[in-house]
Amino acid sequence: MTHSTGDLVMRYIIDNQALWLQNAGLKPLNIVATFDFSGAGGGVELADLAVNVASGSGLIDATLKLAVSLWLGELPSSSNIGVLNDLRVNTARQLAAFPESRVPRLRFAGAGSDFLGVTGAFLPGEDDGVVASHSSCGAAAVGSYNSCSRSVAFDGKLTSANGPSGFMPYHYPMLMSEGYSHGDTILNSAKDEVTSANSSANYLNGDNLQFNTYDEKRGWWIFSSRYRVVNNSNKTSMSALVYQAAN
Repeated sequence: MTHSTGDLVMRYIIDNQALWLQNAGLKPLNIVATFDFSGAGGGVELADLAVNVASGSGLIDATLKLAVSLWLGELPSSSNIGVLNDLRVNTARQLAAFPESRVPRLRFAGAGSDFLGVTGAFLPGEDDGVVASHSSCGAAAVGSYNSCSRSVAFDGKLTSANGPSGFMPYHYPMLMSEGYSHGDTILNSAKDEVTSANSSANYLNGDNLQFNTYDEKRGWWIFSSRYRVVNNSNKTSMSALVYQAAN
């Protein structure tokens, strides 16, 4: 399981671990799949902003500084940006972009925020307060997406959505929720109902990671819409739903 930056780190590990271990006289790992929560492997626009703030380049207003400091807990400087250089969108997407190992990267994304929407003003499309959906969903291209799917919205509404038309190699969006923020996705606390971008993934030799869902109508008469909901997600955290399905 990975979270946030761990998504990008794991992509680099997947691409290199066999060679590293063979050179050390060890047997390569057999990585079956990864569960990536709020994945930042597609880059983080806030990292681009943080680097700009640290270098003092460009027009830096108070709102931008507030957004970056809310995310990092402090204003960035040349001495503390560290891994943020690798998290810049263009840089992250070039790092081990086409791994030889065909390891499924199963994606779990949220669209809430812990920052009252302040950071969202600098993130394209739906976001979890830190990572835009193009990254958390694993989209092949940067875009202002409002879902990981083209037929289901983050809140489960069955409708035409502006989701990615393609994904990075072996990246498969699975669950998403309107009410989960960046940190919420890995906590064992139910925040909102969860929907499925894909209800089942065949990820190794016929083994399935499957989520049971049901569709329900909400609203009245011609104003009603249908929503897809993962069973028991109103009282079970996203991470627990994944754990239960995997076991």
